[in-house]
Amino acid sequence: MRVLVLFVLLSFLLACNEQASTTAKSDTNVNGEQLFKVRCAQCHKPAQDFTGPMLKGAETRWPDKKRLYEFVRNPQASVVSDEYAKALFDKWNKAPMLPFPDLTDKDIDAILQYCATAGQ
Repeated sequence: MRVLVLFVLLSFLLACNEQASTTAKSDTNVNGEQLFKVRCAQCHKPAQDFTGPMLKGAETRWPDKKRLYEFVRNPQASVVSDEYAKALFDKWNKAPMLPFPDLTDKDIDAILQYCATAGQ
């Protein structure tokens, strides 16, 4: 009987954990969508170029994700100190990007995750 009770409890815990994981992924995507719409949609589209480059796959185009985070938070400083940021700036007709110093790495990752799945 104890084994049966233990099995039922373990099954319940595993099911709850799986649901929490799914909810966390869903919440991240919703948060990413909200952040994208408020912060990025004026100049970017998830899966096509617009006023600025598409954001889908942006993290794979940057040589280093840390530099991508720095660029999002302070694009003007990155353009001065980072060759890839300068090349982007030049490619997009020297159109300045607004800085977002308040976005965390997690926020930026959520935006990128949303863009990776948007339109699929």
